[in-house]
Amino acid sequence: MKQGDTAWIIENNRTVRECKIVRINGNLVIIRFTDGCGTQLPLKRLYETQEDAYEELSYNDTLSRIQVEYDTENRRKWNGQML
Repeated sequence: MKQGDTAWIIENNRTVRECKIVRINGNLVIIRFTDGCGTQLPLKRLYETQEDAYEELSYNDTLSRIQVEYDTENRRKWNGQML
């Protein structure tokens, strides 16, 4: 990715947003969203295509579902009491 390219970012682990790369400085990137807001973040949080971002989002969703199932099972086992 380089300056001026369009990229995609996952916000709050639930939404995918389009952005434009304004400047790259080492591992940090300054981006501007389509609504005019901007921010600085690590390069690893950007995805080249919307499909890549949605794929990562579905992977994270699967991991969180596994954690919720584990927590639910653990709560039933211990009934909320810690010894």
